[in-house]
Amino acid sequence: MKNLLNRLVNRRKKSLRWSRTIARSVSSIQISKMGQLGQSLVVMSR
Repeated sequence: MKNLLNRLVNRRKKSLRWSRTIARSVSSIQISKMGQLGQSLVVMSR
């Protein structure tokens, strides 16, 4: 029983880590996209 619980806990920790890294990459992608949009807007305003 303890082994099973430990496995579940480890899996949850790993999934938490993965979700955090995924969220970070997604946010960075969104930021870069926003930056590109801002640059294009600046170019259009000129």
